[in-house]
Amino acid sequence: RLIDFMQQGAVSLRKVMFFVLDEADRMLDMGFIPQVKAVANELKESRQTLLWSATWPKEIESLTKEICDKSLAKIKVGSEDLTINQDITQNIIITNEMEKH
Repeated sequence: RLIDFMQQGAVSLRKVMFFVLDEADRMLDMGFIPQVKAVANELKESRQTLLWSATWPKEIESLTKEICDKSLAKIKVGSEDLTINQDITQNIIITNEMEKH
């Protein structure tokens, strides 16, 4: 919807100083990269860009190089290897309709 407003001239992003994307990996997975690039292209070059993601696949890494300025910094908390937490136990309990209430 933002891109519609931009194309209509109803909104200008030229004074935006911060461009923040949460769940950047999901945007990539869902195919929104052209839209993200379209918005980024309308922003000031001197903006600060922040991409947040619980996972950081190689595709996100390449996206950051396209929409971030030359002073790229990556802050990583934890391991890059996705592992299953062995301390979590999942239980499946099958009940009939009467037992649910």
